[in-house]
Amino acid sequence: MAKTVFDNTSECIVITDSNNHIVTVNQSFEAVTGYSSEEVIGKDPRILASGFHDKAFYEEMWDCVEHTGQWKGQLYNRRKNGNVYPEEMTINKVEDDNHEVVNYVGVFHDISVRQQTEKELLFYANNDALTTLMNRRCFTERVEQEINSVCEQVKEGGCNQEFSVLFIDLDDFKSINDLYGHDVGDKLLKHIAEILLDFCSKETLVCRYGGDEFAILLKGKSSAFAKQYARKLMRALSVPILIDALQFNVTISIGISTYPESGVTHQALLKNADYAMYEQKRNGRNGISIYDAQLQSEYIRKLRLKDRLIKAIAEKKIQVYYQPIVDIETGQICKFEALTRWFDEEEGYISPVIFIEMAETYGLIGQLGRVVFEQALS
Repeated sequence: MAKTVFDNTSECIVITDSNNHIVTVNQSFEAVTGYSSEEVIGKDPRILASGFHDKAFYEEMWDCVEHTGQWKGQLYNRRKNGNVYPEEMTINKVEDDNHEVVNYVGVFHDISVRQQTEKELLFYANNDALTTLMNRRCFTERVEQEINSVCEQVKEGGCNQEFSVLFIDLDDFKSINDLYGHDVGDKLLKHIAEILLDFCSKETLVCRYGGDEFAILLKGKSSAFAKQYARKLMRALSVPILIDALQFNVTISIGISTYPESGVTHQALLKNADYAMYEQKRNGRNGISIYDAQLQSEYIRKLRLKDRLIKAIAEKKIQVYYQPIVDIETGQICKFEALTRWFDEEEGYISPVIFIEMAETYGLIGQLGRVVFEQALS
């Protein structure tokens, strides 16, 4: 039974004598190393050495075997064909009743497939599958690390440090997917990723944040530098791109936030760069916008006002005032003009110039008109 296990186990087994000369190996050993038993019997196991480990490594390994009776660890060995592979090995010392060494038993298995799988898993945990750029999760961690690094430098007496984050969005990318299909869109995204990588230095981190959005971290750079950098980037991407014999003239919108003036946490910096980018899109696309706290505050106020307008329409709290229209010849009131008014509980009366435009922008004008019409006829 022991021989059956020895011959058929998936673990590689090599047994040496007290002088560390190989006396037998199993079939798994032959399959993994490429050596037949006839080629290795009588040889020292160092014939498998890869050259990756120095003398001190092996001295420490054998010292452990002699003093504890066992060594476990990972090492690199070389197959007969010259290929180096990683393995996990256990070496046990076998003694007789007089505590004299009789054999050494090495049991190991090839972990190259596992390491490759782990490497791929690590890659896809940190990188975007389509473009191979850093993904959002990894980029967020690197921004946080940069903040911590800057804080440590300041604590150690260094001068105030800053860095910038760029958010980049392709203008009207959806229409490319709609017209030419997602395959063409994916090829365009990969091409743009290559341009971004070629354009950026080693101190610059590039990320595919999601969809057609990219992000860049400029270490140690001010908002003024970031704006100049963004202009050069726009010029680099302004060159027509050919994908499957189709020519694309890409334009981008870029938002910039800078530590610490735009935020002191990675959440704030990323959110504010994203906001600045969308502010540029609202202003006409194909340009650069630096985060402005006052503009953002006004934008958020309008978003909250919009939510309250939706509630006021639903609860029919929109008021109607009537302005008489007088016949100039008779002096008699001939009709009335219905004027809509809104009293907001937080800000008081809101000008119709503001909330009617807001209703048109967010698709509420039909509901607003219906409320006014019903009140006017009641």
